[in-house]
Amino acid sequence: RAVISLRDQGCESLVIHFLHAYANPAHELRAAEIAAGLWPNGYITTGHSLLSESREFERGVTAAVNASVQPLLERYVARLAKGLAAQGYSRDLLVMNGNGGMVTASKVSREAVKTVMSGPASGVMAAVATGRRAGMANLLTYDMGGTSTDVAMIRGGVAPVSNEIEVEYAMPIHVPMVDVRTVGAGGGSIARVDAGGMLRVGPDSAGSSPGPVCYGRGGTQVTISDANLLLGRLPAARFGQAAAAARAAMEDQIAAPLGLTVEEAAEAVLRIANTHMAGAIRMVSISMGADPRDFALFAFGGAGPLHAVALARELAVPKVLVPARPGLTNALGCVVADLRHDFVRTLNRPLDVAASRMPDSLREVRYFL
Repeated sequence: RAVISLRDQGCESLVIHFLHAYANPAHELRAAEIAAGLWPNGYITTGHSLLSESREFERGVTAAVNASVQPLLERYVARLAKGLAAQGYSRDLLVMNGNGGMVTASKVSREAVKTVMSGPASGVMAAVATGRRAGMANLLTYDMGGTSTDVAMIRGGVAPVSNEIEVEYAMPIHVPMVDVRTVGAGGGSIARVDAGGMLRVGPDSAGSSPGPVCYGRGGTQVTISDANLLLGRLPAARFGQAAAAARAAMEDQIAAPLGLTVEEAAEAVLRIANTHMAGAIRMVSISMGADPRDFALFAFGGAGPLHAVALARELAVPKVLVPARPGLTNALGCVVADLRHDFVRTLNRPLDVAASRMPDSLREVRYFL
């Protein structure tokens, strides 16, 4: 009755999530079998199949996110695979997962939630490979794009993987993901003077459309990119008349209210942004018992290298490593990453009993692959 009711209301995805299915999934499996005969598509997610852990809230959130993303991802991947095939591509299409490994496109939508944070994860995998070639096994990765900055810590040439990461809105998604921390400071992060007369930078972003004022696409709010342009850190000739608009916006929105010159206002915007990003790097290093002086700062993303030296100086990081194509580093990560599947299961049993169950668990993994 529940399945029919949801179907008739126009629901596209179905989640089946029972309290103790991590220990015994028989009821979830039977419910899924019943649902399969009534549901109009294959978008049926069982909580235990994604996460066989005892915490029901985390398991339920993970399943709900999977169900939300699954139809969108499947349609996107299907269009991509069809387009590639039409142009003569006959190999398997691989997709990056959040754990830093690749998975075949035919399987990726079944566990769509595992692609969460896959973009930042691919950048970390590129850093691992580049650091290995450069002889630098300990890296603090710093990926600054248009809307945010992602940071991670690599020790001994190994990317950190966690299964207890929260995404937006405090949603705990307990699938293995590369441990990347994010702050709202990117090239498009908006700078403003608040009602108390304090200069704020981010987390709101101008995005790519209309984008920063200097893009000349109708953006009116000053951003980090505008500050970089006004300080000569970006070539003004590339921006034409929009450079003058960026200067006027900085004067009106930041400099005049704070009693600063345009250059002083732009410098203040960058210093605050750098403070936010340095805090994120401290979060993945000092807070985890690591000394930044033992690492090199691997700076990439469209805007990362612009700020790398200032951050290294503030954090006392002795070396900065910038890849040859910093804006394409995340794509490089997809090329160098291995095929990888991660599985998690709670066995709430005495050790001798748990050990005897291990062969069954491994057989199930082999069946999945």
